[in-house]
Amino acid sequence: KFFYCTGVRLGYALSDPDTVTKLKQGKMPWTVTASAQKAGLNFLQNIERYRSRLPEMRTYRAMFTEEVRSTNVFAADCIFSGVNFLFCRLKNPEQGAQFYEFLLTKSILVRLCDNIPGTEKGFIRMQVKTPEEWGTLITALQDWAASLNASTR
Repeated sequence: KFFYCTGVRLGYALSDPDTVTKLKQGKMPWTVTASAQKAGLNFLQNIERYRSRLPEMRTYRAMFTEEVRSTNVFAADCIFSGVNFLFCRLKNPEQGAQFYEFLLTKSILVRLCDNIPGTEKGFIRMQVKTPEEWGTLITALQDWAASLNASTR
């Protein structure tokens, strides 16, 4: 996710030989696809460029979090952040699918996390980008909040 390449699964583990042996016994027969390997090598060749962006990403994350919080769409105590994403639970978690569809009509794609085992309903993952890029999303969140307020009147 740090490299803005969701869906590419890469990782590694360091451990003692006994643990490595146990891990190998339970691993899937496929580990890393050729395309993921190629992407990973590209990431490693550009690691300094990504690291140089960390301070800016932290600033953007803080700004984005405040913008998202101000829309009043998400439960205030359920807004969590990663390096470049927010993981938030809707105030009305049962409306996750409708919220997702609403954003699609605005050409915005977020991750509805309802199908992730162990995750409560109504969690959404959104990527932190630049202020220019997230403006459309914030407007859509404000529109969603306004539609909820109008329906409760």
